[in-house]
Amino acid sequence: MKQRRVTAKTNWQIFAIPLFLALLTLVGLIAGLLGDGLSDILSWAGLFFPLAAIVWAFKYRRIAGDKGGD
Repeated sequence: MKQRRVTAKTNWQIFAIPLFLALLTLVGLIAGLLGDGLSDILSWAGLFFPLAAIVWAFKYRRIAGDKGGD
């Protein structure tokens, strides 16, 4: 059986993706409020990618204690 190596991560490594998704969401919300046309496309993209990341995370999440013997 393969054991995983536990390594310490920095705060930046832990929070980089959530911060990026928060910034993307903020840009999408502001673009949706302030403009039309190209801003609408930017708004949809800015709000789509964080939702896509949530769906991806739920689909591929690891369950604690699961040995993968499925």
